[in-house]
Amino acid sequence: MKKLLIIIFILCFILIGIAQDNWISPTGHDSNDWDAPQNAYDGDTDTRASILVNPRAWSPYLPLTFNEIDCDKVRIWPHAGSVDLNKINVDYWDGSNWISFYEGSFTTGQWNEFSIGSTKKISKIRIKFYNNDQIHEINAYVYEAMVNDVTPTGWGGKFNTVSIGKWNTVEISKWNGVE
Repeated sequence: MKKLLIIIFILCFILIGIAQDNWISPTGHDSNDWDAPQNAYDGDTDTRASILVNPRAWSPYLPLTFNEIDCDKVRIWPHAGSVDLNKINVDYWDGSNWISFYEGSFTTGQWNEFSIGSTKKISKIRIKFYNNDQIHEINAYVYEAMVNDVTPTGWGGKFNTVSIGKWNTVEISKWNGVE
């Protein structure tokens, strides 16, 4: 019974660790084109970065920076001044190149999550919007942008699968450097 409780505890620990997102805000920006770009990462969905987007054109990028992390997805709280602002493009910086991982529709006025597809080491993201209107300029807004930090926490252990009778279980062979 004691071994079963230990197994359940370890599995809960693993599942909780896997299931939780660790959203962090960028710490800076590289934009002179956007108005108030710092509002896109101030932790407040009542403030915003903004830009006026020309007809039938993409906006300039809003590049946001942070310390390098392992990341699997990005979330953005965008808002469009019109339904004609109908596309968003999101890229990440892999250390030497910009990699575009999402271009398409978005829902205005709420969190939108965009999966990178796998875990990547990144230190920047950039966002732009497309204005599909043929005549009018349209405002684009980013109220908040965050990245999911899945960088290993450095607990220093590893898991091994072992057999106990009919059951397979997981044992921790090292915890914080102590065997």
